[in-house]
Amino acid sequence: MPAYRSGMKQLVSSFAGLRSDERGATAIEYALIAGFISIAIVTAATQIGVNLVKLFSGILPGLEGS
Repeated sequence: MPAYRSGMKQLVSSFAGLRSDERGATAIEYALIAGFISIAIVTAATQIGVNLVKLFSGILPGLEGS
């Protein structure tokens, strides 16, 4: 058997092993979930900040008048 055939067999068998290995797919799924959660946290924190600014902007005139 020529040497290149042996190398091709090894390459094909290692690709077959990668296809059955799901650790990479699981890591990507967890990374996507973490990304979506962090986007939700940033969005919620931004909205809370905007609401707090509005609240304190409404209170400030009352405090200045006293």
